[in-house]
Amino acid sequence: MTFVAKKFFKKLTVLNDFIKQHGNDLRHKILLLSVKKLMASKPALRDISTIAIIMPTKGIGDGIIFSGLYKYFSTLGKKVFIVCSERTAFFYAKSPYVSGVVTYSDDISRKTIKQITAERIDLAIDMYGDDLRTPQRIRTLYALMPEYSVAFNGNGISRGCFSHTIDYKKLDTHLTDRANALFDFLGSPKESINYTLPLSGSNDDAALNFLQHVKGKKICFSPFASNFNRSLSAGMATEIAQKLAEAGTSVILMGSAEQLREINVENSKVVKLPEMTFFDACAVIKACDLLLSVDTAFVHVGNALNKPSVTLYNMEMWDDFTINIVFGPNYADATKIISESYLVRDINTEEIVSSVTTRLAAME
Repeated sequence: MTFVAKKFFKKLTVLNDFIKQHGNDLRHKILLLSVKKLMASKPALRDISTIAIIMPTKGIGDGIIFSGLYKYFSTLGKKVFIVCSERTAFFYAKSPYVSGVVTYSDDISRKTIKQITAERIDLAIDMYGDDLRTPQRIRTLYALMPEYSVAFNGNGISRGCFSHTIDYKKLDTHLTDRANALFDFLGSPKESINYTLPLSGSNDDAALNFLQHVKGKKICFSPFASNFNRSLSAGMATEIAQKLAEAGTSVILMGSAEQLREINVENSKVVKLPEMTFFDACAVIKACDLLLSVDTAFVHVGNALNKPSVTLYNMEMWDDFTINIVFGPNYADATKIISESYLVRDINTEEIVSSVTTRLAAME
């Protein structure tokens, strides 16, 4: 067997294993996309009218990080569509720079896309390329069936389906720097991708109504993330809130009702944020003096609002990328404390309290 034949059969084995693991519906999708890739030609940016951003497995924080990208394309006169999860659709729906939102499911189809727009999609973009989410990305790409598509990194299956893959290997830069690589590829001048957050007067009113009886210096404290490694324990959150309150700071605890039930501080300067919309909660952060948060969406809210912050990260990796760099706060007014382990809760509470009180003292 020749080298070329061996390589072909190896790829075929990988493809068959992938389909067995993730669903037979992917077979014809991958084959058709790979054929389309062979016929695709790179469009000039001036000829692109409609752009779809593939975000089916990403959270609100990711949406905030790339909010400036949607704004950039929108200001160029492009229509921007987002394919995202059901839980994040509300965020994109409020953006003035997004023309339509498609909610992802495993049976996503061209019919699903046509419910949002009957227009042809000129360009589809995937800014991530993480291997674990390849099935969702392929199903989304097939449903969009764009004239051209661009992805970052990714495995062989992904590379065989997207028209072009940008090999991005900068390990010491924030996720937003990928926009520069995209601009280079599209032949567009590099732009600063500043975060945007569509807060309204009603959001500000809801925040001020909640805070009207909260006096003195105020911090928003978000101790819980979407996973264990990035979250503080309830005991640590209680200790930090107690010490800050004893120092005269009003502390607004942020989290789900279930999470906040585990924190009990007998001090009137510690209050729990009631159930409210995400954007109302963002307006509360806007009205406070400082944000204290583990690695979660609220860190990126802090960036969008340029809110002074103390942020808590661990040493987790995302493929070859360090999360506290790639998903870091990415603005000058953020203090970043990094655990020496994969657990944020390994950060000493005294260091956290000291950093917050130092930041607050500097504001006086």
